[in-house]
Amino acid sequence: MTTDKVEMIEVSSANIKSIGYDKASKELHVTFKATSSLYRYQQVPLFVWKKMLASESKNQFLREIIQPYFKYVKENDNGTKR
Repeated sequence: MTTDKVEMIEVSSANIKSIGYDKASKELHVTFKATSSLYRYQQVPLFVWKKMLASESKNQFLREIIQPYFKYVKENDNGTKR
């Protein structure tokens, strides 16, 4: 699965469907199982992405490390931004 040329990796998580990273823009892309909405977290350093990939719980990492510190843009299913 890809979003805007970002390869999305399906993960084993209760809430997260897939994750991806755009090195050029430093955006972490996350799609959720419940809504299929895409969240693009901005200015996420590469080392944080690598730690997320290696984390045992992607959902916990997102809640504790990503969401408190990085702004995001949400795209609806039709691609519009919120």
